[in-house]
Amino acid sequence: MTYRSDFDSKIVRDLLIPGIFFSLATSDRYARLTGWLTLLILLALGLALFELLAMDTYLHYRCK
Repeated sequence: MTYRSDFDSKIVRDLLIPGIFFSLATSDRYARLTGWLTLLILLALGLALFELLAMDTYLHYRCK
């Protein structure tokens, strides 16, 4: 978004996903899913960091 100087809603969505998973994990109804949701949060954040920090490598494998 910074490089292109335009708004990309995907970034906002990617930032909201961990917060939504965390709020679901802390509710009583979904308490037994906490382990899985924590894993998904870490996976999403890890992939987002990989996309941010290694953009050339990410684009190389994504565009195949």
